[in-house]
Amino acid sequence: MLLIINLDARQDRRAFMDRSCVAPLRAIKTDVAYVRAVAASEAASAQSLSSFELDESKLEALLDAWHSSGCEAVARSGLERYYLRPVSNEEKACTRSHRLAWQKAKEAMREDADLKWVLIVEDDCVPCLHPAAESQWSAFYGPAWQVAWRHIAKAMESCGEDFDFVYVGRHRLGPEDE
Repeated sequence: MLLIINLDARQDRRAFMDRSCVAPLRAIKTDVAYVRAVAASEAASAQSLSSFELDESKLEALLDAWHSSGCEAVARSGLERYYLRPVSNEEKACTRSHRLAWQKAKEAMREDADLKWVLIVEDDCVPCLHPAAESQWSAFYGPAWQVAWRHIAKAMESCGEDFDFVYVGRHRLGPEDE
């Protein structure tokens, strides 16, 4: 099953996912559903931490943990960028949206005993980095989604059932300060 997080206000992204991803995956018998994303304006009043702020010792401990796990490339300045600032309304909304998707995945797995895993993506996800014109979305991204889905399914099957969460990652397309 694939769940796609989509803001009501971003029908352009929904159209992109419908043509590039949803139709091709449904053609290979994959269940696909949308999860309504929480807007930043809705999250503004949400109770949450006011910041990710860590005191000096906890920041050092976090840096040590990253380095001891083999991630030497993680710099203190990178951690400071994320942990020494306020939490934005967009981050609150993103977190709430993903929690809604996790809840929907949990419900789907409870209802279908054969469902072993669910992939959750945002509405700008692409299976490969290749800009395709709108007229080519289905022709280019469709087969790429089908291939990616088969690879993901094979990888998930090899994991067995000893996991609760697998983070596939992301690719930053814009400048670092976005």
